[in-house]
Amino acid sequence: MTHISTYSLSFDYAEPIRRVAAFLIDFGIIFVGLSGLAVLLDARQSSEEMDTSYYYVLQMMIPWFYYAAMESSVKQGTLGKIALKIKVTDLEGRPISFGRAAVRAIPKLIPLFWIGFLATVATPRSQAFHDLIARTLVIKNPGE
Repeated sequence: MTHISTYSLSFDYAEPIRRVAAFLIDFGIIFVGLSGLAVLLDARQSSEEMDTSYYYVLQMMIPWFYYAAMESSVKQGTLGKIALKIKVTDLEGRPISFGRAAVRAIPKLIPLFWIGFLATVATPRSQAFHDLIARTLVIKNPGE
């Protein structure tokens, strides 16, 4: 018996440049948010000594949660993706779960893995390294 995949060639995949632009928008949002947090924590430090390991954990958890929560939401994308009219789906075009979005977000937190965006120009479905790991696609949002 032959198995026919439900994968459709009708998806309009997001171009690599659009994906990088969305990432840069999100990076800016996260940078501003973390900078504000640093200023607040620094102001608090004058009255008591701050545990820097706590701040480093926040530096990782806040972006991780931002990506995971936004990409598993009804909008299926971060603010950068929404602005550029693209969204994250599973391989069949369905919304992804929080768990899948959480796995997808991990490589984005490690600058060494940002090189994985280059895979978008080499893979047939314009998938980056984190998409291949999480088995996701980034497509143009037809409703936008």
